[in-house]
This record gives sequence, structure tokens and C-alpha cells, in this order.
Amino acid sequence: RALLALPVLLLSLRQVYLGRVRAREERESWQGLLEATRALADLDERVVLARAAAEATRLFGADSAEIELADGRLVRGDEQGVGYDGPAAAAPERAAGAALERPVGPDAAPLGVLRLCFADTVTLNDREQAMLGAVAAELHSALVNAGQHATARHEATHDPLTGLLNRAGLTGHGRSSLAGAVTAEVDAAVVLMHISGFREIVDTLGHAAGDAVLLHTARRLEAAVLPGELVARLEGDEFAVLLPKLTDPAQASHRADTLLGAVASPAQIGGTALALSAVAGIAYSPRGEVALDELLRQAGVALHAVHGSVGRIDF
Repeated sequence: RALLALPVLLLSLRQVYLGRVRAREERESWQGLLEATRALADLDERVVLARAAAEATRLFGADSAEIELADGRLVRGDEQGVGYDGPAAAAPERAAGAALERPVGPDAAPLGVLRLCFADTVTLNDREQAMLGAVAAELHSALVNAGQHATARHEATHDPLTGLLNRAGLTGHGRSSLAGAVTAEVDAAVVLMHISGFREIVDTLGHAAGDAVLLHTARRLEAAVLPGELVARLEGDEFAVLLPKLTDPAQASHRADTLLGAVASPAQIGGTALALSAVAGIAYSPRGEVALDELLRQAGVALHAVHGSVGRIDF
């Protein structure tokens, strides 16, 4: 009788053992999901996308993972890092195999697609399907948060009319540029510019025409600056250009003349042809050792001396 009962006992023990194994696997899976979602809690979109590819690869045992965004950007990576980040149309072909996809966000308006890539055909069970949905939902939230943070940061450092850096943006980026000038043992300068007769343009043609002049000037300056130079609209019709890679004051003067020439161009504003011009003041910083705030102050003093006439003065 004992021998007859033995198979039943062994079967019961096996069921208990398998139940404990499944419970442990589920706990480990959900713990892995928790770790994966925590890893996505960052406000830098590049970090979020890189971690999403790495965590999805790890969590589901995939060979790689892709996030293809609605704007055409594709990020492909694995636990070792990002292998490609660029336009989806230009991405290298993926190795042959199977792929499982899940939209990132609501089906009606997803931000993109999360794609798991496998060498062979794979079927996810119900628990894994739920986990994949949770990862996609958390990725959506992380991308939304990163986008809002980037928008707020951009608005805090850029002029809303022209899209150029504002004073805060110039200060933040300019300090790094001046630190680079100190390291490279090169000089720097600030060119501060006002549009001649800007107040008269606004009084005569209106604020819309004034905004059009500011936009025209911003685009002309953007086209004229060299790599590494920073252009900003500080306030009103006041623009500043930081020149961080100079060798002597004559070079700064030459660059100021080039910038003034770029602004001094005919412009069609509200059906009226205007011959725009500007005045400028220059402040020079040997080896980048003068602080940016002081450079702006000195350039303002130089500009004040010629305000109302076409030309420039060096400080």
C-alpha cells in the first residue's frame, strides 16, 4: 500500500516544487520589471532611449531592441550600449530573425514603437506580454517627461521670438566657451549690436514690423557666425555675439565688421523696403580671462559711445 501511494506523493511533491519555481520566476520577473522601469526615470531623452533598449534586451532575453519614434528617429541597442541612433530610413539592416512590437503610448497617437529583436521565432506568454506592455507604458511616460523638461529648458534659455539664445542661455553656454578659451590659450571677445533707427521703425510701421526686423536680423546673424561662435538676442533690438577663438584684437574687429555687414542689407518688411544697418561695441578678453558679465558691460559702454550712428567702437 505504501508503494502504491508513492507515485501520488511524488506527483504532489513535483507540483509543489513546480509551483514554487513558477512563483520564484514570477517574483524575479516582476523585480526585473521594477528595475527596468526605475532605470527609465531620467530627464535626458538620449539616456531614456539608451536605457530602454538595454533594459528591454535584458528583461526579455532579446538579441537587441529598437525604439522607432514617430518623427523618424531610430535607436537600436542592447545591454552593451546603443549601436545606432539616427534616421530610421538610413539605419543598417537588422540581422535576420523575428521581432515583437508594442506601441509606445496610446494606439491613437503613439510616440513610436518598441521592438524586441530575436534571432529565432519567439512567443511571449501572458505574463511576458503584460510586462512588455508595462515597459512600453513606462517608456511613454519617460519620453513625455523628458520632452517637457527639454521644452522648459529651451524656453528658459532661448528668446521666444527669434529662437536665439537669450541672456541666460548666452551666460550658460558662454561660460563654457570662455573656459575653453582659457584652456586653449586663445582670446575671446563680445560684439554687442543695436539696430539703427529701430525705435523709428516701430513707431512708423508698428510692432509687427519691428518683430519682422528682429527676425530678419537674427537670421542674418545666424548665417554669418562661424562654428563655435554664439549669437543671442538679449532684449529689444540688442544682439550679442561671443567670439571664443581669437588670436588678436584685429581679428575681433574684422569679425565685428563682417557681422555689421551681414545686418546691413535691404529687407522687405510689411511691403516696405528698408535699408537696415547696425552699430556695435566690442569688448576683448585676452586668454578668455575676463568674465562674460564684465565683457557684456564693457561692450555696452563701447556701444553707448556710438549709439545712434553707424559704426563700431572697440573697448
